[in-house]
Amino acid sequence: MFLADEFYQLAHDEKSGRSLLSGQACGLGLSAALLAELMCRRHITVGADTIHLLTDAPAPPKDPLSHAVLFSMMAQHRLTSLRTWLMYLSLDAEMQVAERLHAQKRLAKVYRRRGFRQTLRYEPVDSNEFYSTNVRLTAALRRRDPLPFPDVFLLGLATATGLDLQLTRDLPSTANEFLYHLLPQMGTPLRELVSHTKAAVREAVQSYV
Repeated sequence: MFLADEFYQLAHDEKSGRSLLSGQACGLGLSAALLAELMCRRHITVGADTIHLLTDAPAPPKDPLSHAVLFSMMAQHRLTSLRTWLMYLSLDAEMQVAERLHAQKRLAKVYRRRGFRQTLRYEPVDSNEFYSTNVRLTAALRRRDPLPFPDVFLLGLATATGLDLQLTRDLPSTANEFLYHLLPQMGTPLRELVSHTKAAVREAVQSYV
């Protein structure tokens, strides 16, 4: 499963599909995950608040959403600020990732009418499957199991967006200590991505207040 898909599942209620985060925090977390997908496939890397397109990258990704993000970055190759891309992608990241999950039949579109307005909500098709990412990560934290780097990155995004409070709410204090012990295991580019995401979320919260 794609990193952004897994973060979407972490950040939304497994029954109602409602976001557990503010709109800005959720969008920033998902935009970071979309960038991380391209980093893992060696299309881009990150350093000193700058995104670098890799010239020796493999063929463009087959996934339409990843392809669209990479195409946008290639078209705007002079725009290299990591923070700018995080903010730009966050504008519709939640809807874009929801559409990808809908195409995989993991989310269903539910339309509701209120007066003359029709609203759209994405609801999990299978709540147990949707909750599986949460179960996997919390079980590993409880047992202090070693985790592969994609899961460590997801935990890093959780701390950056405030979602770690939800994840560790019912866990012993040792689980929270273990979480922060794991985070340095991310490579430098991913750590920088998480750090900038955390800073962007903090700024968004402060500007709203």
